[in-house]
Amino acid sequence: MNGSKTYFPAIATRQAEMRALGRLAGPTKDLLLPLIKLQAWPRIKQSDTGFVSRSLNELFEAFGARRVIIDLASPRYDRESEAVACGRAEISALHAPIEGFRAWVDLMRLHAQFIPVVQWTIDQVILRQEVQELLALDRGLVFRLKRSQNWNRDGIDLLGGISFRGSRVLVIVDCEQIALRDDLTLLASAAQSTILYAKSKLAAPDLHFVVIGSSFPSSFSDIHPTTAKLDIRERQIFSLLKESPPLLRQGIQLQYGDHASVYAAERTPSFRGSPRVDYPAPHRWIYHRRPASEGFGVAAKAITDEDDWDKALLCWGAQEIRRAAAGDVAGLNSASPWTAVRINVHLHQQAHFSAGGASVIEEAWTD
Repeated sequence: MNGSKTYFPAIATRQAEMRALGRLAGPTKDLLLPLIKLQAWPRIKQSDTGFVSRSLNELFEAFGARRVIIDLASPRYDRESEAVACGRAEISALHAPIEGFRAWVDLMRLHAQFIPVVQWTIDQVILRQEVQELLALDRGLVFRLKRSQNWNRDGIDLLGGISFRGSRVLVIVDCEQIALRDDLTLLASAAQSTILYAKSKLAAPDLHFVVIGSSFPSSFSDIHPTTAKLDIRERQIFSLLKESPPLLRQGIQLQYGDHASVYAAERTPSFRGSPRVDYPAPHRWIYHRRPASEGFGVAAKAITDEDDWDKALLCWGAQEIRRAAAGDVAGLNSASPWTAVRINVHLHQQAHFSAGGASVIEEAWTD
């Protein structure tokens, strides 16, 4: 399942995230094993069979036939329209635990490159049926343990007696949204306890662990009205855990993931304030905000003037920042494309930093 993959980003099937993923260079994509949070696309074409199938088409266009981990996003309730209601109904049907999550298992069966994530339920019979049927697909299996769900320990407890021998099992320990006030040592300790608990409960000889989270903020004006440099706190948690003696004694080689520089908690749509350009470096995010009268080009120029700016960085998002800094903001004069730019740079940086290599990719990209 893991192979040569070095980075495990959680990415939803949303327009900005699919655009950012699709514009990565091929060699960079090859370093990723993304955790795709499947949600309904907000609109469909006549040729689409549904809102979920449109999301899958967008994923295939962005990432090709490469293997991906597939999980389910929660149904959308952020706004109401006929399309959103139809999409929500499709996602809700996949969440239904009927017959061992039959709809979910059937969807996974249709796509050979999908590595399935187990959907949790407190019904032991249904959960165990789902796990056995997903194991029968012979693609490996993923458990996602969420901080907000008490790390899903009650679900792990229901799996006693199931043998995972012959299957590669990946456990994703999801710290979810990491607030500025969160004590990282305590959070890392909780994640470590979860890893050790899962290892003790799962009869899986081929067992692997990834820790993910997001400290990307929901608001920037509260931090600083014009500019700031923010530590990537999920990287700090990973650093605390990677060399942890209790994990090393258990032979656990932890791998890194995150929420791809996206705020991980529920919220209303963001980035409606002043023009802002973000620059993700390997260990921190740098942002510049400017008044509407100055615009995104001025913010981009402030980014390229930073000492942290990597002049050798050639990914699509970095090129878009350079273009805007030079005065060309065609297609970049609103908030949405800048979200894709940030995510693209972040994915590129973290993929190559995790791989321990240079971030320059000598491969042309096309827009």
